[in-house]
Amino acid sequence: MPVGTPPPAVEPPVAPGSPRFLQLDGLRAVAIILVVAHHSLTSSGARVLRSVQLPKAAELLEFSTRSGVELFFVLSGVVLLRPYLRRTRPFRAGTYLRRRAERLWPPYVVTLLFASAVLALPRWHPTWYSDVLPRFSPGGMLVQAGIVNLGWPSYSGAWWSLNLELFFYLLVPLLVAGFLALRSRPSGFAAFGGLAVVGSLVASEWLSSSGDLVQTAAGGETGPSVLGAGQITALFFVFLPCFAIGAALARFSFTPRIGRILIVVGSAHCVVGLFAPALNIHLGFGLLYGGIVIVALDSGSRLAKRLSGSQLVWLGERSYSLFLVHFPVFYLVNYLTSLVVPRRGPAYFVVTRGVGLPAALLAAMAVFWLVERRFARGLTTADRFWPPIGAVRQPSPALRRNPS
Repeated sequence: MPVGTPPPAVEPPVAPGSPRFLQLDGLRAVAIILVVAHHSLTSSGARVLRSVQLPKAAELLEFSTRSGVELFFVLSGVVLLRPYLRRTRPFRAGTYLRRRAERLWPPYVVTLLFASAVLALPRWHPTWYSDVLPRFSPGGMLVQAGIVNLGWPSYSGAWWSLNLELFFYLLVPLLVAGFLALRSRPSGFAAFGGLAVVGSLVASEWLSSSGDLVQTAAGGETGPSVLGAGQITALFFVFLPCFAIGAALARFSFTPRIGRILIVVGSAHCVVGLFAPALNIHLGFGLLYGGIVIVALDSGSRLAKRLSGSQLVWLGERSYSLFLVHFPVFYLVNYLTSLVVPRRGPAYFVVTRGVGLPAALLAAMAVFWLVERRFARGLTTADRFWPPIGAVRQPSPALRRNPS
């Protein structure tokens, strides 16, 4: 099929037994590894690099680990839009919105209750670490119960990106209607992509010039910033090219050669963006990850085979639970450590990371097992609490439904 050419206007429905793209689950695992690394290890590594006079290397480390967010956004565009834009599933707005709510809200509420309990502890026994934590209040918990949070100190420094995901989810019905009305012509996607790039550059410049560009919770210890409606809206436009790239990949089939070109172009953009912030480095990561997704979708590639490995697929299917719970777990472990360790230092770092990382994974496994898997569709490892050894089985026919 020629590069950039859409599939036939009407495709046969997906058979009930058709498998999902396991390599995309593997990419979700890569994304959550980057996010967790950013919130637990990056700040220390960046301090070391700056101490030896390598500030740009420190910035590259920070942006690279933070780019797990960009990868999640690209994947959201691909996975959500692909069945509708390729006409393998009819789009019904009510069903779509209900499934989104079922998929996101139950694990979020459980994690919010856990985070609230964690943040209530220091009220009875404060330590030197208590000032770092967001202050708990029943009102603050209720305000955040709907996921959208415009102005209240978040109970997790990672949850700010959920607002951007929700913006995109609400935009999906308009995108599907618009693209299908235009018969999914490449020109329509090109126009959307162009507007997304222009909007991202303008929003990035506005946030930078106004001093509102938020660097969220580096190191997993600093309190989350308070984001208002204006900042959240601007941040959505900053990251909009990532969603737009995902939308294009959802509709069109590209050759691995195009994917490799995007990887090179995106990587170059990221490096140049370190020295020219006006270029919006997030756009570079969007191009980079778009290229990686293209290569990964080639089932015969070595990348696809590696990403489809059993452990990565298992972790990828738990990435949302881990995304939700890792920050509250870090808060709890850091606070408990502060009861016996008088200050930050090597001992504090070793204990908090050595305990916090496996504790976050175990908590995510519990949230997934008890809550998330009951609302997710098409899972291949839903019956496995512990990481599997060996190849991942395809789901039974009853579970083989492409996620949306």
